[in-house]
Amino acid sequence: MDYFKKFRNLNYRKDPKLKIEPSYKVLWVDEDMLEDMALGKSMRRVLNVINAIPKNVEIKYCGHDNALDELVENAYSLVILDNDAYRGQLKGPSTLKEIRKFDREVPVVYTSSSPREISGDYVRDNVQLIVQTTDLPTKIGEIIEKYVLGVKNE
Repeated sequence: MDYFKKFRNLNYRKDPKLKIEPSYKVLWVDEDMLEDMALGKSMRRVLNVINAIPKNVEIKYCGHDNALDELVENAYSLVILDNDAYRGQLKGPSTLKEIRKFDREVPVVYTSSSPREISGDYVRDNVQLIVQTTDLPTKIGEIIEKYVLGVKNE
């Protein structure tokens, strides 16, 4: 029996309850955002309270050591990458180099507690935006709209 011929003339109605919104993934690379870190707990709580993250956007938190593995295993729409300066050593620039070797297209928003102190053109030339870490809760909604959902704010 030719099922295509049998069913091609059926008219289907679109039910708004069945509307499925696409889901997006954001990778947040910051040692302070890991589960057991106090800053991460308070930042996640703030983001939940102010409803800054759209329901169809999932955020995965990881440290610098796992960032490339996460990118290889999953498709992310955006990477939020922290400078993570510990005892004079910066983890952000080297992680950014690894990310760019693997994926030149994924948008990267770079965060730092002192954005003006970011030296070197490599970081500035390979990220879409540099944001002060403390400004993230107020800016993350528009960052996600612009770089993940493609909403242009004029």
